[in-house]
Amino acid sequence: MKIKDLDYQTFLYYSDNNYNEIPQEKGIYYWVYYPDIDPKLSGDKFVEDLKKYSEVSLSLPEYFSDQKFHGMINEIWFDHTDENSVFGLSRKRSAQLIEYLNLSEHNRKNFVDFFKNLCFSRPFYVGMTENLKTRLSSHLAGTGSDILTNIESLNIKKNNIWISYSIFPEEFDSKLIKIHEEIYQRFVKPGLTKKFG
Repeated sequence: MKIKDLDYQTFLYYSDNNYNEIPQEKGIYYWVYYPDIDPKLSGDKFVEDLKKYSEVSLSLPEYFSDQKFHGMINEIWFDHTDENSVFGLSRKRSAQLIEYLNLSEHNRKNFVDFFKNLCFSRPFYVGMTENLKTRLSSHLAGTGSDILTNIESLNIKKNNIWISYSIFPEEFDSKLIKIHEEIYQRFVKPGLTKKFG
C-alpha cells in the first residue's frame, strides 16, 4: 500500500501480502511500530491505546566491559510509574492532553497525524542492502536477523509493524551502502538495530 504523505513505499508487515512487490534493487528499509489508533474511538479508549503504545520500549540494552568494570546501558523510554501519565508526561500535562483528546474526534485526528509522523520519524530497525527483496524476505522468514524474535518478545501486535523502504541511486556500491547505513544508524539510533562498533 502507498501512503501518500511518505516518500517511500510502506506496507504492513503481517497483514498485507504486498511484500512480494518489493523490488530487487539497492535500498534502505525501515521497521516502524505504528498502531494506527482510530480517532473514532472514544476518548478513554483512545488514551488507553496510547498508553499501551508507550509501554513498549523498542530499545536493546548495550553492554560494555573492560578489565575492571562491566555494565549495561538502556535507553529511557517513557516513565510508567504514574498510571495517570501519558507518554511519561507530568500529571498536569497528561490531564491537559487527555482533556484535549476527549473533546472531539477532530482533536484525536489531529493528534493521530502528529503521532504518525512521530512514529515514522524514528524506526526501531533499519538496514541497507544491495537487494531489498532478498534481504527483507530473509528477515520475514526469520533467517536474516533476530528482529522477529525481538518483536515477539515485546508482545507487539503484529498488525502494528510497518516496513518501509526507499531505493538507492544505481551508482551506490556495497561500500557506499555500508557507509550510509552506519551514518543513518549513528544519527537515528534505531533501538533494535545492532550498532556499529
